[in-house]
Amino acid sequence: SYKYYLLSNPYTSQLRRTEFAANNTSIDGTIYLWNDGGANLDGKRVGTYTTINDLDPNAGGFDGTIEVTQGFFVHTISAGSVNFNPLMQNYAYLANNTRQATSSYDKQLIRLRLTSGDLQDELLIGLLDEATMGFDPGLDAEKLFNTHHSFFVSNEEKHYSISALPQAENIAVNLGYTSVNKHEKMKLEVTELSGFALGTQVLLFDRQTSQIYDLANSRTITISDLGKPSATRFELFINANVLGEEELHNSSLQVGVDDSELLIKYYEDGVFDIAIYDLLGRSVYTDLVRIDKHQALINVGLNSNQVYILQVGEQRVKFIY
Repeated sequence: SYKYYLLSNPYTSQLRRTEFAANNTSIDGTIYLWNDGGANLDGKRVGTYTTINDLDPNAGGFDGTIEVTQGFFVHTISAGSVNFNPLMQNYAYLANNTRQATSSYDKQLIRLRLTSGDLQDELLIGLLDEATMGFDPGLDAEKLFNTHHSFFVSNEEKHYSISALPQAENIAVNLGYTSVNKHEKMKLEVTELSGFALGTQVLLFDRQTSQIYDLANSRTITISDLGKPSATRFELFINANVLGEEELHNSSLQVGVDDSELLIKYYEDGVFDIAIYDLLGRSVYTDLVRIDKHQALINVGLNSNQVYILQVGEQRVKFIY
């Protein structure tokens, strides 16, 4: 138990993945199909495993059926036998009535691709009510690694190619990678971002560079300073509690940047609690500041080209430093 096993469709017709998974409770509901990527580079395997389960039933163009004699990996979660029976066969296909498998879950999806030279890999994160922060059979899929280049979600000391998370106001999860191209820059792409309510922020925090990326606006990111492979270099934040449109353009509170100083313009004078937060909600500055003649100048040490939130009393506004 708790191992990967290589199986094959024993029938002379296609095998329906959903029926196979439903009748084999000792496996976690995921199948892995090898995709060779079309080439190999200097002994490096370009291909990776297409990972298919209920959360991502059409990954890599999969149509819901396993071909005749097709080999595939499964991962067991308990002791037991793997069963095949004739009812799992896809008789509809034999009658030329094929159809794509569909996911019935109400979900939000984030699909990311990490490319290093000619090597690339994808991961999928789905938010749905049925999911937990732990392992969910049929929804989560552990990573079956390509040792030359892999991209994955790190959660509770496990690595996932598909990760199902609960729908909540604030979710955070680690992302990691392995790659033999240690000195090359890599490219991270957002290939799917769907199902999110207006105003929800999906942020990627690079721990190595301290950069924060809003994935709704940064669909392609160049990753440098690679160093060693890391299971926790990145942290992904999904935040439904973000500033509304009226707070993004606040006429009562304005801020300007002059070298390392912030010029704050406010609608009234007095001594106020002033706070500055990064997009992850972390406090980076707090102080009592006197505002005189509707303005104040403060010295702050913030990262360049980052988005921050300034709060004066109950008023808030975003700015770029």
